[in-house]
Amino acid sequence: MPAPRSRVADGVADLGIVGRNLVLEYGSPVTELLPQSFGYRSLVVAVPDESVIETLEGLSGARIATSYPNSARRYFGERNINVQIIPISGSVELTPTLGVAKGIVELTATGSTLRVNDLREIKTIYVSEAVLIANPESLQDELRARTIDRLCVRLKAAIAARAFKYIMMNAPRKSLAEIEHTATGLKSPTVVDLADPDSVAVHAAVEVERFWDIIERLRELGASEILVTPIESMIM
Repeated sequence: MPAPRSRVADGVADLGIVGRNLVLEYGSPVTELLPQSFGYRSLVVAVPDESVIETLEGLSGARIATSYPNSARRYFGERNINVQIIPISGSVELTPTLGVAKGIVELTATGSTLRVNDLREIKTIYVSEAVLIANPESLQDELRARTIDRLCVRLKAAIAARAFKYIMMNAPRKSLAEIEHTATGLKSPTVVDLADPDSVAVHAAVEVERFWDIIERLRELGASEILVTPIESMIM
């Protein structure tokens, strides 16, 4: 079955979600519209652990096995490093052990497959992720372009929402300045007066990556009854 990349490039589909690595590898005539913030992978150059090679230049004249021959050939060519690219489909990591190549160019997520095969990375060529792509001709059609734009707004809102959590808390008014400084995920928090003149309610969107650090600091500042809710969509 053809990949989403080829279906979109051929005009069979207006849109598709595919790894950026495939777009870069095949040079597809598609337009990237929106990163999806998942499916992260790195295309790397790796050599055996016992190899004395430490730099790209050390691979000059060597055979490089890869399932991404176009990307590898372009990368080494741009740096004027002469290598022999050997296209391989599957089990690229085994080729140095079998004596087929001195190094490889392959996609990796965590590097665990490299380590299992006694390989080490010496250079990252690029970092890939899932992206929304469009057929350029579809973007020229007024009706389709308008529909695609509406879809992108919704996708952007959903993607942005994943990066934040919404928190509500009661807090001592005397600590408000520090709390506002701490809970700054977007702009400034929303502050609501309470019946108790010494307390306020604070609402804020905070970054997921910093969430627990922020919560701990807010508790130190006297915040209590902290409610946390996921955000369904966030239109920036």
